[in-house]
Amino acid sequence: MDASLSTQTPAINRSVAEIRNLITRAGRRADLPSGEEDEAARAVEWLEKRGYPGLSLAVDALFDEGRGGAPGRSVEADGHALLQGPGIFEELLEAQDRRPGAPSAWTGVLFGPIALIPFAAEISLRRLAIHVRWDADDGRGQSLALCASGSVRLRYAQTEALITGAPARISIMASDAPIAVQGFAAANHVVDAWELDKRADHAVQNGVTVSERAWSRLDNFASGYLFDTRERAAGD
Repeated sequence: MDASLSTQTPAINRSVAEIRNLITRAGRRADLPSGEEDEAARAVEWLEKRGYPGLSLAVDALFDEGRGGAPGRSVEADGHALLQGPGIFEELLEAQDRRPGAPSAWTGVLFGPIALIPFAAEISLRRLAIHVRWDADDGRGQSLALCASGSVRLRYAQTEALITGAPARISIMASDAPIAVQGFAAANHVVDAWELDKRADHAVQNGVTVSERAWSRLDNFASGYLFDTRERAAGD
């Protein structure tokens, strides 16, 4: 299994249900629009089950990028992939409905590009081929996710390029016909769908090793939401 921020020490083990519940609570505490907390929770769960740092990306999305930009960051970006992903793929789906047979595309700069992959996998269930390509802004190389019928295949230059939380230049293409992969540099690493599925099955049975730091920060933040809820209920 390739390295990920999720497995760096110190680490703790959590169930898949606990991960989804934590992100849902944190999303509500962050006042995400209704429904977005569930979408973010599903995406973080998808990533963590497959060995990628969903919780760390959630920390970055909710506390650094948030809803109003990225304080202290000099790079211009369109937001964080964990928060922007659902809207981007909804636009692509609408474009496909308007122009069947013609590919639709989106380009931009986002933080945490791997957070787009769960959304791409979900939309590919609608008989679409999805290619998500990103070039890490820090020069660490390219990554490419190929999605079809819910299955995902990853190609990337190095692990840091795949899981970067830094801004990345992103190109997404969706089509109801196969898409030829062109202009992609030779990949050093490939992770096939069967390997990702095996990781997910193992996580369901045995739980997920996650970053203790990311978990604690999100849990403390989410607990503030629970405390506020109790206070309002007591005052009613």
